[in-house]
Amino acid sequence: MSWRQLPLKRLFESSSNGAWGVDPEEPADVVAKCIRGTDFAFNQLRVNLPKAPLRGYTTAEFARRSAVAGDIIIEKSGGGENQPVGRAVLYDGPEPVMPTNFAGRLRPFSSADCRYVTYLLASLYSDGVTRSAIKQTTGIQNLDTEALLSTHVSVPLVEEQRAIADYLDTETARIDALITKKRRMIELLEERHSLAFEAAIGDRGLTFAGDLDHDRVRGTAKPAGWRIPKLSSVLRQLTNGYVGPTRDILRDKGIRYIQGMHLKAGGIDFDRRPFYVENAWHSARPRTTLSTGDVLIVQTGDIGQVAVVPPEFGDANCHALLIARTIPELMYGQFLAAYLQSRIGYFSLIRMATGALHPHLESSIRDVPVVLPPLSAQSAIVHEVADAQHLAAKAIECLDEQLDLLAERRQALITAAVTGELEIPGVAA
Repeated sequence: MSWRQLPLKRLFESSSNGAWGVDPEEPADVVAKCIRGTDFAFNQLRVNLPKAPLRGYTTAEFARRSAVAGDIIIEKSGGGENQPVGRAVLYDGPEPVMPTNFAGRLRPFSSADCRYVTYLLASLYSDGVTRSAIKQTTGIQNLDTEALLSTHVSVPLVEEQRAIADYLDTETARIDALITKKRRMIELLEERHSLAFEAAIGDRGLTFAGDLDHDRVRGTAKPAGWRIPKLSSVLRQLTNGYVGPTRDILRDKGIRYIQGMHLKAGGIDFDRRPFYVENAWHSARPRTTLSTGDVLIVQTGDIGQVAVVPPEFGDANCHALLIARTIPELMYGQFLAAYLQSRIGYFSLIRMATGALHPHLESSIRDVPVVLPPLSAQSAIVHEVADAQHLAAKAIECLDEQLDLLAERRQALITAAVTGELEIPGVAA
């Protein structure tokens, strides 16, 4: 039996806290990359160096606190409910770096394989062992490194540590490659989802290649019966939701009050954070009262997000949204929403935005050009877009579930390997 029980600290020759340093423009003996929590590529258990900022340090400070290849950088402050503090990553870069003041450096003994130790810390983190060493005050989690390093672990000889690390390097690389491929599939499906409207239009002989005008689409003749008028010509009303302070009007129940944050993926996701107003307040503002089929457009913030009001929200009110009501004999609200969510429609809206720092949409969107097919074609396009987007969304959902399973498989493999539960060639049980 080559595995032995020992405190985790017996694997490290030294540990130190990091430092934030000074701006690199200020006088400093050493300028080097500073590794923050955002520079942790925790899925790969490595440091993601390219985006780390440069900071300045004294020679003595840098010598005492910096990390070199083979050191482990551990997050000591920060975290949150869904991502507790205590993540650890291996640094394998060519030049010394400095952990930020919210992190620390652990330097393994030469008698320990740094890759194995990193995998071991990842196992302790995923199994919740690290949580027991967390102290939380004023909403900030702080890792008690001494308490964590007092944790007893079972560790094999260094030759077996290397065999385990070699095995995990190979197997996790295979899983990571599969994860990369599935993420690429999701990207392609998301692109197909976003281009569903253009695809449906293109199938009917009208190709989008850029700007719209009243006569042609980049030199491509319009099919018979199609027009490209301004938005104003297909609307019977364009108005704004209530604009004003909401602190004194919001209630825990009453009439639903839709805000920009509720518009998501072409629909209204009210459950994420419901707001209500009193019926008397609502009744006094018929101009901002919604009706089934209204097209809502976010004016400020995530501008250009669009949703059609479904029947269950037909008596709601709204805040700081553009409310577009189509002329039903000319355009269906669902078709207008599908168009405005398409890339060509979205960029047509964005071109009308005002304000450089805080873009904002106003009633000037009346001049946005829109594609206007016959109603029969609009109906067919809306259904085709909905079907295509539904299929893409279901495929993305399936791939997301597969990614979760692969991540679980990866972590389970690491835990089983570093605890001796998995038979690995060259490693005694």
